[in-house]
Amino acid sequence: MILQNAIEKANLAVVPYIMAGDGGLDQLENQMQLLSDAGATAIELGIPFSDPVADGPVIQEAGARALAAKISLEQILETLTTSKIEIPLVVMSYFNPIYHLGVEKFIELAKKTPIKG
Repeated sequence: MILQNAIEKANLAVVPYIMAGDGGLDQLENQMQLLSDAGATAIELGIPFSDPVADGPVIQEAGARALAAKISLEQILETLTTSKIEIPLVVMSYFNPIYHLGVEKFIELAKKTPIKG
């Protein structure tokens, strides 16, 4: 609550980043709820990609762990359809996973989730 009060008083946004699927999709809702409860105003969800050349080593390793667990963009979106998270979710992805899934299918699935950007 202290963080939330500071955020409101200073008119700040706190947008933490997590790699979707790092730790398993069964943990994603709990991870997002923890961030929401801590005062996040939105959450940026990374989509794992096999060639993350623009990412630093920490994000690359998180993506590698998610990919090793066979996490896909479609699975992430399907998991998010049941999310109870009330703060906005923003997806950070390379275009390749979206293209591979299909842009129209990505949009169709994303509309059923709390993704706002």
